[in-house]
Formats: sequence, C-alpha cells, structure tokens
Amino acid sequence: MDRKFQFLLVTHLLGLLLGYGVVRNAVGHFRVPAEGAPEIAKTTDRAQVSSDEGDALLADFLNERTGKKSRYAELKETLPVARDLKGAVVSAVAGLGGADWRKGLTRKEQAARCAEVEVRVLHWMKQNPIEALGFVLNDPTCEAAGIPEMMNQHVLIEIATQNGVLNSVGWLARNEVAFGTLCAVALNEMRAGGGFALYEKLAAAIWRSPGRDEFLEFRARPMISENPADDGERFLRQVGAATRFEERDRLLAMVKRMSHPPDQIDLLSGFAGSSGQAAEWLHGILKSGELKEELSGGSRDELDLVILGVVGLDLNNRLEIMKEYPGDGGRAQQELLDELTGEDVVRLLESGRDWRFEFRNGKSTLDDVLAAVRQGMPPLPEAGEEAMRGALFRELAEENPKKALPLLDALPPEKRRDVLLDAGWLGFANVSPDHFLRFMAEVPDAASPEEQARKLKGWHTRARADLWRYGDDYIEWVRRLPPGIHREAAVSGILLATSEENPEQARELGERFYPRKP
Repeated sequence: MDRKFQFLLVTHLLGLLLGYGVVRNAVGHFRVPAEGAPEIAKTTDRAQVSSDEGDALLADFLNERTGKKSRYAELKETLPVARDLKGAVVSAVAGLGGADWRKGLTRKEQAARCAEVEVRVLHWMKQNPIEALGFVLNDPTCEAAGIPEMMNQHVLIEIATQNGVLNSVGWLARNEVAFGTLCAVALNEMRAGGGFALYEKLAAAIWRSPGRDEFLEFRARPMISENPADDGERFLRQVGAATRFEERDRLLAMVKRMSHPPDQIDLLSGFAGSSGQAAEWLHGILKSGELKEELSGGSRDELDLVILGVVGLDLNNRLEIMKEYPGDGGRAQQELLDELTGEDVVRLLESGRDWRFEFRNGKSTLDDVLAAVRQGMPPLPEAGEEAMRGALFRELAEENPKKALPLLDALPPEKRRDVLLDAGWLGFANVSPDHFLRFMAEVPDAASPEEQARKLKGWHTRARADLWRYGDDYIEWVRRLPPGIHREAAVSGILLATSEENPEQARELGERFYPRKP
C-alpha cells in the first residue's frame, strides 16, 4: 500500500468518529468543477422551484378543486332514484365494461367513470344499507370491477356521517372494507363533541357485532387504505388523541379494564401526545405506580418515550425520564438538554408550516421561524436557550447559512465556535457537496488538533452518503478541489468509507488522488 495513503488513513482515523449522518432525501446532481478551482453551483435542487412558481401551482390546484364539480357531485344532484335500486346498480356496474375497465385511465378518469355506480349504490344504501352493502361486497361482478373498495371514497362515509356512527355499526362492523369508514366517522364525532363517551358506546356496540374479532384485529394495524380519512395511525391511538383532558379518568378506567397491553399503550400514548397537560398527567400516573399491575416494564418504557417526545411537557420532567434510561444516567445534564432541545426543534419544524421552505425562499424571516419555535416550546433556562439556537442554526443553515448566522450572535464566543465546528457533522445531511463546501469555508480555522478533528468529521460523515448518491461524480468533484484542508478532509473521508468495503478499491483511489511521480 502506498505510504502516503497509509499515512492519510492513520492520521485521519485518530480524529474520526464513524457516525455517518442519516441520508434523509437524495438531492439532485451537483456541478463537477473543471480542473483548478472548484466551480460552486450558484443554486442547488433545494431551491430549484421558486416560491412564485409554487404559488401559481397552488392557485391552479385550488381553482381546479373549487371551480368545477366532480362527476359524482353532479350525479348526486341530477340522477333520479331508480325504482329498481338493485337493478340500477347491476346495470351501472355492467356499463363499466368488465374487470379491466380501469386500464389506461388516470385516477381522475376512473372516478368520473365510476360516479354513476357510486350514486346508484348511495341511493340503495339510503333505503337499506345492509342489503346494499351486502350485495356490493358479495357480488362477483362488483368484486371483479373493484367496486367494494371504491365505496369508501364517498358512499360509505356519507351514509355513516348522515346517520351517525352508532346507528351505522350494524352494517359498518360487518366487513373489513367498511372498518376504515367506521373509525373515521367515529373520530370525527368524538372531535365534534361526542368525546370519549361516544367511543365507550361504540366499543360496546362493536363487542356485540358479528364482526367483532375482525375489527379488533383491524384496529391494531395502521389504518392505510383507499379511505381518504385514513392517515396511517392505529385507531386506538387516534381515539386517545381525540380524548379531551377532562375525560382522562374515563380513559384511565377503560385502560384498567383492558387485557391487551398494545391496546392500553395505544390509548395512553395517543392521549399523552395530545398536549403537554396530558403528558404531565400520564407521567404522574406512571410515577405513582397506579398502573403497575396493568403495564409491563416494556410498556412503561414505550410510554416514557412517548411522553419524552411531547414538547409541551415540563423540561425537568423530560430530563428526569432521560436519566432513567441505561447509559443516560451518567451523561452530563447539558448533554441531555442539548439532545432533547435539538429533537424538539426538529419536531416543531416538521409540524405545521414548512418553515424550512419558507426560510429558504424568503417567505419567512429568521425572526418568524425563531418566534414559532419559541412558541411551541416551554420556557427554557439559559442553557436551553443556547441549545435551541444551536439546533435551529443547524437546521436553517442547510437552507441559507448566512441568513441563519445571526442565531449565534447571542451565544458566548466559545459556544458559537462550538456550534460552527460541529454543524458540519451534526447537520447538512441533505445538501449538495458544493453547498456544504460553501458552508465549511465559513467555519473558523481550527486552533487545536481536537478542533481539527471536529472539522474533518463533517467531511468524513458525508463521504458514505455522497458516494452512494453520486458515485464517481463525487470522487471526481473532490479530485478537482484546490489543495487545502477541505480537499484533504474530503479525500480521507472517501478513502475511509471505501476501505471498509473494498480495500483494493481504496488503494486504487489513493493512487488516483495522489498519483506517483514518474
């Protein structure tokens, strides 16, 4: 092995912690510079679509949605109710053209073609929902044409909403096709004022229904189906989230009656995640031991993690939970606070408005984003404020480093320096290499071997992800960087990442970066 290559591996391994950043979303191509100085692209794929283009697309979408009725909505108003309800459904299904009727059609075109079938079933279900749904679910022609699943788009939810979920259990709980509608309408009614009492009545009705066992199995799965109300979360967790804080004692009483731990966890975790007040209450219940007999150790750990993720919960209580976990008890208070605050910042930026996009495109100022994050977090001590600013800088610097820098003005000089030195490996997982180079050029020069290792770690952390994303293009981009610390760091990152899987390729790359003189 070439001696310079050996030297590079040994020296850079000393300052490296191989904690590679998570690849969140692959970014687009970056520009490979010509020989000599690197040509840093003026824009990256993160800013390819301007905010004006986005506003225009949104306006077109809204005009399309609000300016024209769907075929289903038109037929609901104009199609007369047939005397022979069943015959009208049979005729409409036959009119689709068989099992392959959807071939070559867009979803919008399919919806228009299927509209008459939906309205005919709607008319029948208004008069006899059990008979109508039973026919649709059991008729071979309907099944072959995919009609049962399509009923969730409009028909089932309209009938159940009109009649009320409790009056609709008789037909909703008969077949799994309708379970998603049952859950969606029940949640809507809970949120509209029915509260946990409505769920108690619903649970009792389902317990008496013929489809009880199938529904109990269904509610334990994430709700993902053709039903537009499904959002991928388990039903009982959503029930807990829809429960008002004033109903906490009723919820707790039901949890104590349950015999299946996953159901208990779903109800409690959904409720705890609904507000800081709810999380505070559950934290007190768990500490008191009131649920000790009902919950196993693993269940308690799972609920603690849910509570830990509720930003509105008192900070000291969350730190107390962290310290209870193996390995965390020996960590410094500031380290735990930094980790917790950083996770909170990410949660707040990923909920509600797309703050990153708005900041990147000038729709929101730095003060706007900072105010929103502060509003979503409980009062922070001085150390927590510093941790929050550092974490927010790491997130926003990926969008626009210069605009994000004022976040660090309020920090003590050494803390500011620490944030800049570590931002390269704690953030920037989702940017192009030239964007990363632009940021690293602004990081202070290292004043010690330890600081040098921290700067190197940013390039090392990125190497595996960029090799996966760009392959040989990234290698060529690094090869053409001008001599200096950034090129050396990027090269050593490539060699280290490659040597783990293919030492021979790493040796060849070493010779490519540092060709031997003739």
